[in-house]
Amino acid sequence: MKIEARVFLWTALSAWLFAATYAIWAHYWYGHIEWAGFAALILSGGLLGISGSFFWFVSRRIDPRPEDRNDAEIAEAAGELGFFSPGSYWPIGMAGAATFAGLGIAFPEITEMQSRAIFEAAVAVKNKGGDPHLEIMVPLIGSLEEMRNQAAIVRRVAADVFKEKGETVDYMVGTMIELPRAALTADQIAEEAEFFSFGTNDLTQTTFGISRDDINNFLPAYLKHGIFKQDPFSTLDQAGVGLLVKMATAKGRNTRADLKVGICGEHGGDPESVKFCHKIGLNYVSCSPFRLLTARLAAAQAAVEETTGTSHTNK
Repeated sequence: MKIEARVFLWTALSAWLFAATYAIWAHYWYGHIEWAGFAALILSGGLLGISGSFFWFVSRRIDPRPEDRNDAEIAEAAGELGFFSPGSYWPIGMAGAATFAGLGIAFPEITEMQSRAIFEAAVAVKNKGGDPHLEIMVPLIGSLEEMRNQAAIVRRVAADVFKEKGETVDYMVGTMIELPRAALTADQIAEEAEFFSFGTNDLTQTTFGISRDDINNFLPAYLKHGIFKQDPFSTLDQAGVGLLVKMATAKGRNTRADLKVGICGEHGGDPESVKFCHKIGLNYVSCSPFRLLTARLAAAQAAVEETTGTSHTNK
């Protein structure tokens, strides 16, 4: 099993939160927001799954408020923008589950802009003697229709860039499975997606219905009473989340036999999770750089255990 170290700059959600802070500040001092726009610095395409970042500011005017506005009014104004739902990791509306694929569908120019940046950069690398192979990932989809919509944009832009530059590069378009519905309909999604990467951090959240932000408020009690055997965000829940991963992998490969499948998240550096991924036939795990050596050791141990029938414990 291949071990990949990827640094994902998940700044899409961070940018929304930044925009919310900006909106509240502007509303407090000026009473309204007049402009909207976006700026993106693409390294390899944040919205589409490869390292990158972008900032997106929503167009929405807020009526001026009196100078004695209070915190409740400010919070209400931010809520009107749909930026956040207090006390919840997943904001509501466009700032929530629809932040990624939903934004690309509502505002296709974002997907177009990032796709163009990726392909133009890849062509430039190839022209300098490199051999780029792109894996463009559309995250947080829940249906074949979402995947088909975004993949079509990516492929159209790719064709445009290749025609303009007189050069082509090898690429695949896949998705990050982070929602239970995507896992359940993986056979359909694989009609369009050429690879899967399971975002197990968010898949754990959406499967359990719990937030990474506030789990520590009740995790000690859950561990004490034996409800959880370990932190599900540290070690993959094999009985639930793991079952979704296993099932989705099988369903996806039933549609596309050569489907490349892996996981991305904190679980990618956890020895027990890595061994589970090896057992169910995943091609790789992706983890933070500082977890890379641990992941490699766990993958090696899993391979030895499979061959010899012995067991190893990391200490």
